[in-house]
Parts: sequence; C-alpha cells; structure tokens
Amino acid sequence: MNQENVGHFIAELRKEKNMTQQELADKLCVTDRAVSHWENGRRLPDISLLKMLSEVFEVSIIEILNGHRMSIKELENQKELIDKLIDYENYKESVYLSKQGKLVPFYIIGHATLIVACRYEYNIPEVLFGMLLAVSMISNITFVILLVKNMVRHEEIKKKLNK
Repeated sequence: MNQENVGHFIAELRKEKNMTQQELADKLCVTDRAVSHWENGRRLPDISLLKMLSEVFEVSIIEILNGHRMSIKELENQKELIDKLIDYENYKESVYLSKQGKLVPFYIIGHATLIVACRYEYNIPEVLFGMLLAVSMISNITFVILLVKNMVRHEEIKKKLNK
C-alpha cells in the first residue's frame, strides 16, 4: 500500500464525482484539511472511514488501499488472500486456546484441592461445602465443553487452510 497512490486515487475518485474536498469532508464528517492530507499522500484515511469512502465512491475498500481500480479477478484474488489471512488469525487463536486446554488437569486438581482444604482444614458447614463443590463441578464442565468446542473449531479452520 503506497500512501501517495492511495491519495491520488482518492483525488481522482472525488473529481470523477464532481465533488470538492469540502463536500467530501462533509460527507465523511472530517475537515477539508484531512482530505487534502490524504490526497497529497501525507496521511491515510482512518480505517473507520474506509467503508464510507468505498460507499461514496462506489469502489471496494481493497481498491482504495491499493490506490487503483481492479478487475473482478484481481478483487477475487485479494478477497481470497484476506479470507486466508483471517482464517490464519483464527487458526493461531485456536492453537493458543488448545494449548491452554493442557491446563485442564491442573485446573481440576486446583479445584479439588480447594474443596478438600475447605472441607477439612477450616471445617466449613456442609451446605457451603456442597455449594462450593457444585460451583467447582459446573465450572469444570463448562470449561471442558468450551475446550471441546474450540478443538472442533481448530480442526475446521485447519482443514479450511489446507484446501
């Protein structure tokens, strides 16, 4: 992404629509000075404005970021690349979460130790012990369910990336 190319492309699109910098600025709720900075290649539009820019100029966000109009084939290739990058980020996240799953035995042992310590060392009444045991079991079951869901998601993403 070349800042100057993006700026020149924005200026070209604005002129095609017969808009002044002020008119474009008003549509985007920015100053005309900001538009001028973009068009001169000194700054890029904020990421939050890209969707509005693409709608105003009737081009894709990818075209704005590349600084030129693209063929349908080029756009499809870019979309596939972006989809793969998103899938890869999701894959990395699922790998991280699946690594956390290896902590399950320690998590369960920690809860069991807490229950036993509370039961025998501090002599907590039976009702509180039962409540603590129930909370511990529910949290363990919830954690395992979430872990299994993540592992399934991890495998789906892995298969999708290998296509």
